[in-house]
Amino acid sequence: MALVGSSYLSAQKFQIRQFRAEQGLSSNRIINTQTDSSGFLWIQAHYGLNRWDGNHFSAYTVDPNDTYSISSNFIIKMIETPRKELWFLHSNGLCKFRKDVNGFDQINTKDLGLSENEFLNNFMHWRSNEFVLATSRRMFVLDVRSNKITYLKLHAFNDPSVSFVRTDSVTMIVSTNSKLFIYNL
Repeated sequence: MALVGSSYLSAQKFQIRQFRAEQGLSSNRIINTQTDSSGFLWIQAHYGLNRWDGNHFSAYTVDPNDTYSISSNFIIKMIETPRKELWFLHSNGLCKFRKDVNGFDQINTKDLGLSENEFLNNFMHWRSNEFVLATSRRMFVLDVRSNKITYLKLHAFNDPSVSFVRTDSVTMIVSTNSKLFIYNL
């Protein structure tokens, strides 16, 4: 038998490390992870938000004595804008991460005029300082510089599950459990 060619597969060894609250996480229940443009891993946990720099965790949880504390321990979604700003949607509103204070600026649902039983469930960066936000009953555009709200007129919109797709600075596609909407703003 002649051996015409050969190839060798070498197994790579991967190092797997497990992290838990004992190593600095705010909770052992992880909801989502996302990296930012600086290479940090952001970890949305059941209780709080965490940032991993490759060596250490920074845990962000509600601290009523800290002006720059995150104002909710339940983070729903993270977005990084083209200007490299990190925004987080949480059960009480929005917050923007500030590197200079290692904390957050807040926009609370009370400031947005939402009722006590109306909760934000999704958002997306739209244009410059504008975000589109959704509750189960309505959607609106929020200018975060002025806190000005423009409600979007939607037909028969009553759905707790909202997904956005931004196609350009004018057109937005919104999907819910039961409908698909295309808006030209």
